[in-house]
Amino acid sequence: LKEEVEALIANKDWGEVTAKLCNLALLRRVAGADGAEAGLMSLLGLVGKACSGAEAHLKKANSPREMDAFATLDPHEHAENPPPVQDEMEMLMQYRRFVLHLATDRTKCSQAVMDHALGCGSTLPAVHAHAKQAMSNANRDVKEMLEQFEQLGEIRIPASATRLAEMKVVLRRMHSEGLLANSHANPMTAALYRVLTAKVGERLVRTREVMAERGIAVEHWVLEELLKKDPPGTFPSNTSAEVGRQTIDDAVMALQKLLQHNNKVNDSKQSAMDTELQAEESAKAEETEMLRIVNAEKVKEQRLKRLAGRNQEFMDSALAEAVWDTTCGPSSGTGKGAGGGQGGAVCMHGDLVMCAVNDSRIKVFDLDSVTFGLCKECYLEGHQGTVTCLAMHGGSTVVSGSLDSTLRMWDLKTMECQVVLEGH
Repeated sequence: LKEEVEALIANKDWGEVTAKLCNLALLRRVAGADGAEAGLMSLLGLVGKACSGAEAHLKKANSPREMDAFATLDPHEHAENPPPVQDEMEMLMQYRRFVLHLATDRTKCSQAVMDHALGCGSTLPAVHAHAKQAMSNANRDVKEMLEQFEQLGEIRIPASATRLAEMKVVLRRMHSEGLLANSHANPMTAALYRVLTAKVGERLVRTREVMAERGIAVEHWVLEELLKKDPPGTFPSNTSAEVGRQTIDDAVMALQKLLQHNNKVNDSKQSAMDTELQAEESAKAEETEMLRIVNAEKVKEQRLKRLAGRNQEFMDSALAEAVWDTTCGPSSGTGKGAGGGQGGAVCMHGDLVMCAVNDSRIKVFDLDSVTFGLCKECYLEGHQGTVTCLAMHGGSTVVSGSLDSTLRMWDLKTMECQVVLEGH
């Protein structure tokens, strides 16, 4: 890799240099191999050399030239080897900082590479984007391979053996690079990966047994892959058929527990969302009711203002007429309202005014009804002579005396006579 990258740097092929060095898969392989610290330091020097070469090329391309009137301009001087673009320079710079961080970190493993790459979104966005893409690809590959494994059916050699060997290569790479064994891995995908490795490992055992019994020949690379001893933990079921079945059961049970947990979490979230939605609807209903009440109050206030204006006009016109003088002197006007005449008894109770009328009736004015633009009035009828005196008795009873020698007790709620007292 070093010789290849140095040749690309000498040829100023910055696109290929960036593709070779800015590669998380390369970093995961280096970090997971023996002598990881020395490998990372060597890789750091290589990335640094690429950055220096790219910066020098970019600086030379952008520097002003000393003009020579007799010099011949070569339009193809940078046609084959253009300077690095801004994205390529930024990518190289970010990966140089990232490799330096990995080289100085005490944790030297593939999982650490993904953990660091997925946690540097704000400082190294390009590295973070590559890590997110790698995780997304791993999630997709696991689901696709699990579907493909279910389609294998019965053991058919060499077809199924070849496909099994291909899956084994991909799964070993995933395991060695720590794509699904880091703190940012999707728990569901990790559980599916565990089921997939258990099934593939158990299938490997049975495939080797069938090949040994029947002596069926397969391609050399397939045979090597099927017999290859994988790193510990890659295929925990790749020992015996019994262990393989138990491993599959354990993985499936773990997946079912995770699904149940996710369902409970989803139900809880849905319940919380429903409760929140009900609270929002209740709040909206309360707000609507408050708006209705406020609008009703505004309408009532506007109506009262209109009535107040009409009442004011009514009162002004009423006050413009002659009224009774409150002193004991002569009347200051004609005095309308009681019909004139000789009656003089007056009694008040709250908003009600009772006054004697010359024709033996008692006229009742309701001052509270003035808000409707006129004064409500009614008559208490029953006396045969002129009413000479009025007095309140209790809360709603008025007593009247008349020249017909009787006292009458009137209920102001019903405006009817309740009792007639005779004997005067």
